[in-house]
Amino acid sequence: MITLATGDTFQLKCRFKAGPTAPTSLAGYVITSMVKTSDGVRHPAVVTFDTQPSAAWFVRIEASVTSKWPGGEAEWDCKVVKDGITIHTQKAPVTVSKSVTV
Repeated sequence: MITLATGDTFQLKCRFKAGPTAPTSLAGYVITSMVKTSDGVRHPAVVTFDTQPSAAWFVRIEASVTSKWPGGEAEWDCKVVKDGITIHTQKAPVTVSKSVTV
């Protein structure tokens, strides 16, 4: 489960599970990601590849976007496509709490 407060930057570093079939480069891959908030709105994430030589990528949604999210349960989704074929999808629950400044 992922937890964040409204106004936090949503950022994850993702990578393929290590193993003999895991890629060492993301050349030719298309990765998309989004968070669907409790009101049903889909918020696309910016996906960037790690500059280090690895098969890792970052998923990011800026604080200026999350500050407008309603509290409650949301869902993160990520899709990995290689040569036009979806090779992996991943979903995870996200709990969004209203930010409180002390």
